[in-house]
Amino acid sequence: MGYVDQVTKVPRARAKKERLSGMLKDVLPPFDNDILSTQKTVHPKEVSSPSVVYTAQRKGKTVAYAVKVSTEKGYGGKMEALVSFSPEGKILSFVISEHSETPGLGAEVAERKEVRTIGSLFSPKKKKPFPDNLPPGAVLDQFRGRSVNEAPWQLRSRGGNIDGRSGATITSSAVTRLASQAALVLKERLKKEEKK
Repeated sequence: MGYVDQVTKVPRARAKKERLSGMLKDVLPPFDNDILSTQKTVHPKEVSSPSVVYTAQRKGKTVAYAVKVSTEKGYGGKMEALVSFSPEGKILSFVISEHSETPGLGAEVAERKEVRTIGSLFSPKKKKPFPDNLPPGAVLDQFRGRSVNEAPWQLRSRGGNIDGRSGATITSSAVTRLASQAALVLKERLKKEEKK
């Protein structure tokens, strides 16, 4: 077992890096810098675990940020997300990158699914430009356009203004928590940049 682990360690790390790079391309507007080399760890006191911020640049100008956050409070345990923000701190895109939620309930909240119709089955698939390049996600898309200054958010059932999914309240709460954490992390990062 130890030998197999050692032999597969480098390929697994490479695959994980490639997956992260691909996901960053999905959640960010076009950029031309080495996005992985921009990672900065940020840990505001309001967030339970350290998070990573990536800075996307185009022609030397910052075009967006992506924040990688996680929580242990999903229905199935750990959930990770990537949330992208405009330079002004408004959410552009939100994807759950890892989860163990119940298929059909919690997974429906955490995953983005392309709605297929008879017409779309036979028409050529065209890649849409950012930020419409991702399939819809009913809970996830509610955060688009929200500012870091509005965080933290809550579900409507808890007095907030985010609609969860009936039967998947724990997952809906975890998704809302991830968005809130990402906003608080970016807010902290932007404060540090202003002080420079």
